[in-house]
Amino acid sequence: MDKQSSSSKRKLHDRIITVIENFTPLKNETVIEFEEILADFLSYNDKKSVQYYLTRVNNEKFTNVWASLSSTFTREGAFAAKKIYEYAELYTDYDIRSSYILLLSLVVSQCAEIELLVLLSKINEIKDGTWRGSDISHALALNAIANGFHRLGFAQEAYQYSLRAVALLRNTDDIGTKAAVTHTLAIVAYEAGDFDEAEQWYYEALDYAERSESPHRIALIKLNISKLLYFGKLEYQKALEIIQSALFSFEELKEEELVQNCLIEMGQIYTYLNNKENAFECTLRGIKIAEEHNDNRSLIYSLANLGFIYAHFNEYAEALPHLYRALHLLSNHPNPINERKIYYLLYQIHFALGDFEKAYNLLLRHTEVYNMLHDESATKSANRHKALYEVEKAHYENQLLRMRSEKLEQEIDLKTKELTTLALQIAQKNELLNMLLHNLDKSPNELTTNISDIRSQIVSNMNTERSWEQFERQFKLVHFDFIERLSRSYPSLSPGELKVCALMRINLSSKEMSNLLCQSERSIETYRYRIRKKINLKPDKNLVAFLSRL
Repeated sequence: MDKQSSSSKRKLHDRIITVIENFTPLKNETVIEFEEILADFLSYNDKKSVQYYLTRVNNEKFTNVWASLSSTFTREGAFAAKKIYEYAELYTDYDIRSSYILLLSLVVSQCAEIELLVLLSKINEIKDGTWRGSDISHALALNAIANGFHRLGFAQEAYQYSLRAVALLRNTDDIGTKAAVTHTLAIVAYEAGDFDEAEQWYYEALDYAERSESPHRIALIKLNISKLLYFGKLEYQKALEIIQSALFSFEELKEEELVQNCLIEMGQIYTYLNNKENAFECTLRGIKIAEEHNDNRSLIYSLANLGFIYAHFNEYAEALPHLYRALHLLSNHPNPINERKIYYLLYQIHFALGDFEKAYNLLLRHTEVYNMLHDESATKSANRHKALYEVEKAHYENQLLRMRSEKLEQEIDLKTKELTTLALQIAQKNELLNMLLHNLDKSPNELTTNISDIRSQIVSNMNTERSWEQFERQFKLVHFDFIERLSRSYPSLSPGELKVCALMRINLSSKEMSNLLCQSERSIETYRYRIRKKINLKPDKNLVAFLSRL
């Protein structure tokens, strides 16, 4: 590598390290910049750097990030997804492909777009199980697909892919990957409403995380387990013990957003345990963190929880300001599900306070939002059915294309064999005729007249263009425009030299070519020399290999 290239690569390394240090997975512009730098490394054929940085970003930045993502579609996200997909399809190295697919699934999970899910379904060999990489890379690819389906609301499909990913990892030693993939399976099972199975997978994921000594993942799994226990199984005390452990870990790791998440959930648990003091303390701490970080979505959820706590302890008047503040924030950060819950809680509070007209109006608003969500749900259901059709169609088209490609390869292989056989038959015929001609030259003088006639017929038969025309027709069936392309690229090549090129293209030896063309081997070698000269081929380059690539 020259000094200029070395300097450029050093700059790329400096630039990508800066990008990684400031990497925000939810910012599609960052993902695109990261991908563009990787593309620059590829221009230097530096695949080791590509794999290193992909692995580093996956390990440092994407640690189960999809567990807390919100789905928001942007043009940049669609562009990023398509760009990453194009890179993934370039690779035959399946470990690198799986890393690219993880990036793709992350962007898809943000966009929640059917078109991008279809892109995921088109990644070769994932769905039909013919992945040729390691079990770990295959499992990561399956997990990425599960993630995409999960974020788009396809619970059954997400579960199937995630279960396959976990099964693939059973006999591997990568505990960290086992923890991540099993955690995803638990999340999918939980959101599908299968709490018993979800609990089983959560504890298995927790065991892997503890063995891999990953504090962040351990705490995140514990947070999810506590939500399952108090929300799905009503086991409040057990949930509280587990979430307190998660809170302590997140505080040590300085994960403020997750600290806030723990505090709000703990506020709910304390409410159900009728521990008023701790319920308010945790929730108010959570609200303070959300305000400090200007996290309005978390603040809305936290204020709604605070209103719920006041209402639970019959302090209705104190609940109202927090609930109306949450409604005001929702005007700039719409979330119909939270809006419906807040309207219903406000209806209950005003009804309890005897303000029936206000309660009635709030119930109407709740019903409107509920009906809107119901209509949206029906539309999403229809879109999901349509999307599943598109995904299956894409997979079918891939299979059909693969079958056609395999059939075409078989046909080309057959035609190539036929072509070689024909060439050898012509060469053998000419060799035989040449031998007869040689023998006739040794015949007695008294048979000269008859022999002369025989010689003329043999020479005529050897020089006829009919054999070559037959060969040329068969040759074009396999390499239909080879001679034309060669002639256009190197117009100085003579017809005789083009014939020799065609015969080299099917790997005939000089002796076989000399018999086929009725010329001496020395003449064939002369042809080869002239061809090399006319196409400016370096001495260390193989002429047959060069022609094979055309």
